[in-house]
Amino acid sequence: MEAGTRKGDPAVRDGSARRRRIRRATDAVELLKADHRRLRRLFHRFEQVGAEERPRLVESICQLLTLHMMVEEDMFYPAFLAATADQEFLEEAKKEHEGVRRLISQIEEVGPHDESFAARVRVLAAMTRHHMLEEEKRGGVFAEARDTGMDLGALGTQMKLRKARLRKKLLLLRGPFGFTWASVRP
Repeated sequence: MEAGTRKGDPAVRDGSARRRRIRRATDAVELLKADHRRLRRLFHRFEQVGAEERPRLVESICQLLTLHMMVEEDMFYPAFLAATADQEFLEEAKKEHEGVRRLISQIEEVGPHDESFAARVRVLAAMTRHHMLEEEKRGGVFAEARDTGMDLGALGTQMKLRKARLRKKLLLLRGPFGFTWASVRP
């Protein structure tokens, strides 16, 4: 038998592992789950750091959440709705996103020196965790998306490009004009 043709051969394992990494890098569900993992880490870190580091951390959380919601609402949810006709999920997700936007606005309005700042960030973390669990659970939207046969690879590639463009555009807008993440609408 030729090298690289047996299942246990390292060349075969390396090739399939590489294909899985590439697929994960552009799969729409995997991209959204990667954002979820990053948000979990950021919220956890918020609890670990001192008051001087929290504003920068909250800025990162608000940026990631805003970009994530925009890409979900602009691209993933419409594709999911077309594949499943699950209007109920879409309405619930939009309401949850609106609640997150309102809370981001309140956090930015009160600022890091307000006594309610940390409490509001914790509420944001709880809301976000709930939403992520709903999407990721067995039978949730991500599992359902996989079951529908949606082209998650092509959608993921488009989402990745859109998110990069949005990040660049929004960071330019942030500049000296007092732009806030909460003012960004899809």
